[in-house]
Amino acid sequence: MITKTGNHNGRKLNIVAVSQRELEGSICPSGCAIISIVSPDSPEANITGSPVDVLRMSFYDLSEPLKNYEKVFEQEDAKRVRSFVEKHVDLVKAFVVQCEAGVSRSVGLAAALAKVLFGDDRVFFKEGIPNQRVYSKVMEEFKGNPARVKPVLEPGCKPGPFIGQCGPTPQRRTS
Repeated sequence: MITKTGNHNGRKLNIVAVSQRELEGSICPSGCAIISIVSPDSPEANITGSPVDVLRMSFYDLSEPLKNYEKVFEQEDAKRVRSFVEKHVDLVKAFVVQCEAGVSRSVGLAAALAKVLFGDDRVFFKEGIPNQRVYSKVMEEFKGNPARVKPVLEPGCKPGPFIGQCGPTPQRRTS
């Protein structure tokens, strides 16, 4: 579990990246919105509690489509995320982003949300291995489309497929 707490529009807000096991082993408190990610050939997460809303997504943890693994995160998926966040950002206490292992897809999406909403994604790069495709497409969606949720980006930041373009270079975990 990786958590970033920040302020958005004068309110405390948490962004949390978790594994499917962590999510299924807990009850989502009221006041959280969940983005649940699984692979196309995996069962959906069993979510308990009373989340405000759940956005279910299905794509492989890849940077590019491969034969027999064509479903990857696309710009349309980033648009769905943006719409979900805009709908709930002023209502929830937390966005919980879940993928099967809680290491890459959820961390990439949570990092992008933290960068957009708080201007700081470092904890996700330090403690996880963000999927760069997910991160870049979400950043591109918020940066390229001004919205009610105003992104916080460094001047000249151009999200792209390479680590470090819009955030610190991640530290490799040694354990």
